[in-house]
Amino acid sequence: HEANTIKIAPPLLTRAFQELSRGSVNLNTARKIKDVPFPFPYAQMITVMLLVHWVATPIIASQVMESVVGAGSICFFVTLSFWVLIYIALEIDQPFGDDANDLPLRDMQHDFNRSLLNLLHPLSQKVPGHQIVERPSIISEDAVIPRMSGTVSEKHRKHMRLATVT
Repeated sequence: HEANTIKIAPPLLTRAFQELSRGSVNLNTARKIKDVPFPFPYAQMITVMLLVHWVATPIIASQVMESVVGAGSICFFVTLSFWVLIYIALEIDQPFGDDANDLPLRDMQHDFNRSLLNLLHPLSQKVPGHQIVERPSIISEDAVIPRMSGTVSEKHRKHMRLATVT
């Protein structure tokens, strides 16, 4: 800023550097998600517990339930539900890639690049204009602001008659 390399007000330049910093932090967060695997012992223990559940559920259900069809149905749906949950967790664990359930990174990057290119368009560089127009109030001032004494009442009435920006 001091060398007039970038002719911009200091608060705006500070905000630009803040956004660059946030982008860097978010990139590092995404890198951590990609690089740090789910703890192997934890994953193995979950798999062992699912196998134990898979074997124990039919035995327990056959002892508790009187109906063979009911016991089989309960075993099937409960075991299926737990295995579905583990496979969903495996999909969520690695959100970056080319699988059907992964994040569309290529499309997201393309949209981001298009947004940056839009900022370079000459129409994006124009400051919007505005015009102050005095408009009559639709609501009665007496209905909204009760009669008060002194400058407080006048201050509120003045705010009621403020101009709008169009």
